[in-house]
Amino acid sequence: MDNNSLFLWIATSAVILTSFILAYPQPSLKLKEDIIPLARRYASSEDPVTPLKGVKVVITGATGGIGLGLVEHFATMGATVIALGRSATKLKALQDQFPGQEIVPVEIQLTDLASVQKAANEIASKFPAIDILINNAGIHYAAHTNSSLAKAPTTPQGLDQSFGVNYVSHFLLTEKLLDALKQSKHQPTVVQISSSFHWAVDGSELVIPSSSVTKNDNTNATTLQHPIAAIPGMFTSGLFGPQRAYANSKLAQILHARALQRRCGQTVVVRSICPCWVGTGIAGQDLSGKWLGYTAYPNNGYGVKSALTAALDTTTSTTTIGTDFYTNSPVTGWAQALPSIFHASWFYTYQLRDTFTLAFAGIIWSLQRFMATVHVGGASPESFDETLQESLYQWSMETVHPFLG
Repeated sequence: MDNNSLFLWIATSAVILTSFILAYPQPSLKLKEDIIPLARRYASSEDPVTPLKGVKVVITGATGGIGLGLVEHFATMGATVIALGRSATKLKALQDQFPGQEIVPVEIQLTDLASVQKAANEIASKFPAIDILINNAGIHYAAHTNSSLAKAPTTPQGLDQSFGVNYVSHFLLTEKLLDALKQSKHQPTVVQISSSFHWAVDGSELVIPSSSVTKNDNTNATTLQHPIAAIPGMFTSGLFGPQRAYANSKLAQILHARALQRRCGQTVVVRSICPCWVGTGIAGQDLSGKWLGYTAYPNNGYGVKSALTAALDTTTSTTTIGTDFYTNSPVTGWAQALPSIFHASWFYTYQLRDTFTLAFAGIIWSLQRFMATVHVGGASPESFDETLQESLYQWSMETVHPFLG
């Protein structure tokens, strides 16, 4: 077979495979069969339509993507949804979209910890008790053009913007709403919308410098030293830069969830989820972003099932680490069969881990609609590192400390 024939065979096979995948119907979200029973058990309600009446749910990134899908389903089930978004116009449109439902809009700029502080204080003043917090909002540098990243995206607090939005701001929001969560009459639950892309990083870029705070002997001023993932401009370019920025923030979310669960014990349930590929717009509006929106799970359908399940599940152990990571397909768990070489430091240094993770993400995209079952488990070994969990938690507390009031 010559090169031209080989290329033609590969191209034809790819077209046939893609056509077959796209022809296979998307799985549906069976709200009445799968979610309503969980909601009724969660709220101890017999109501077959609105079992979550009186339940308070806080959702970030509520005006689009997964957040919008969650707002729709929680509101339909009768919950009071505290919808957090950065646009007052979109928040008003959200209320108009669900007339008669209890949608409470709260403006927030997750790029700025001061805005998070203000929003959290507003929520706490209106709702002394909340039941579910879903940390959903997120950004990915893949959605930006090269020109928009010519200058390193930075938060007002001097953090990498992706890490700040996806992780640090949600860390602050969670810590500030903990007291209200502990007042819940149901099962107070925090859900981190993470990603199986956290497998792409090994945690080394989340390690805190040995001395997290340095002191200037001349001025007596102190400076907090950041992990590499929090430093602006470290992962905004290169073949795998945006992927590492995103993956680090998603691993950080799981690490936070587990450190927080140890602190809360039985009082608050903390879970993380991977929705798999969902059409959310996070990849931007170019051809790749539109292709994802067309081929991935719908954001108001099956794409939100693992998040709804994690938020409402009262049957899974609340404190057993390993049963706290929900995904929309068991195919994500196949990563646990990767050989030990995948976790070698040199494998990460030479970007081989990045390559393998991206390839595995393609496998998930190819198979997820054929294997649509909520799966519990499948987080990376690095996410179980308690030393890393604790050091990152302490750094995060120091970082957000000025905004905890």
